[in-house]
Amino acid sequence: MQRKNSEETSVPDIFNTVSRTLVINLIRDYQKFLSPHKGFSCAYRVLHGGESCSQYFKRVVGEDGILIAISSAKNRFRECREANENLKLRRKKYKSQRNYYASQIDLAAIQAGGGKPREDQAGNFEKKNNKIENGCDSCDCCFY
Repeated sequence: MQRKNSEETSVPDIFNTVSRTLVINLIRDYQKFLSPHKGFSCAYRVLHGGESCSQYFKRVVGEDGILIAISSAKNRFRECREANENLKLRRKKYKSQRNYYASQIDLAAIQAGGGKPREDQAGNFEKKNNKIENGCDSCDCCFY
């Protein structure tokens, strides 16, 4: 009968290590090759800061294993969906405020006798008598 060395690893340990490495590499490739081209960021990260969902799962898989990562996925995706809804409401509110202020700019220009202000390709309004400000706000970039 052969005695098992303490340095030998069991089959489940080898499987666990290989599967963790495989999943971490798949997530890394997703982050490197697919995520930059999808056109939007993780809503959870945008709203709360910190890790994106993919980075969170990559870390959990590395630290705790695949089964723990899978069990925490439901909660994290729920939180990300809630963050996405919150961002949609913010965007809708911002756009309605922006439309309101744009209509006020048009009204001010007409009242000043200048007619409707012209808009260049970047969405900036032409200044007339220093009354019309730039129609673009830096918050435009926050939601993309």
